[in-house]
Amino acid sequence: MISAAVLFKGLIAALIVGFVTSSIRSWIDRVFLVIMLITIVGLPIKEAIQINLLVLAFSALFHILRNGKQLKNAVPAGSSEWLIIVISASIGGITGRLINSAAAPAVLMGTLGVYAILVGLRILFIKPISEKEIKAHPALLSPVSLAGGFLTGLISAGGKPFIVPAYNNAMGHHPKRAYALASLGVVAGAFASILLTSYCLPSMSLLW
Repeated sequence: MISAAVLFKGLIAALIVGFVTSSIRSWIDRVFLVIMLITIVGLPIKEAIQINLLVLAFSALFHILRNGKQLKNAVPAGSSEWLIIVISASIGGITGRLINSAAAPAVLMGTLGVYAILVGLRILFIKPISEKEIKAHPALLSPVSLAGGFLTGLISAGGKPFIVPAYNNAMGHHPKRAYALASLGVVAGAFASILLTSYCLPSMSLLW
């Protein structure tokens, strides 16, 4: 369960990061805060991931709230895309969080390092493209959102450096719409992971 101290640190960091960066439209997510918390603050990796998960959830939520019109235009309320993304990202977030709880710190550190390297390579080689006239089938939103949610739960990485290009380059959506779709998935995956951490995992540990 997230302790009061961790929750306080996460909420303060989330407020600062969320208000400052929620309007920045970048493909870079905030997973690098985990590295800073480990190397500079000296926190254990699992605690750093918990804090960053809170930062990720609230900053993505602030972004959506501040850019609600853009999201509404990109993904109309009541559309099947909302349901596909939210359900898939939530399942991915829960799965990633369960694996995180069982994984050794060394495994998580290695995964985080590989992710950071891949993000750097993505920045070098994959650039935004204009909107395609013919879009990929909406069903493909599901595996992409599932993968993003999994990364969110596992190492508190929203996966935007990869999810946005998948929606944009591979599926043909406009960059702004791709970012809106990715933001929706981050919020769903992050809050599903937080709820699992706060309520379900403590109960499961008591059963054991």
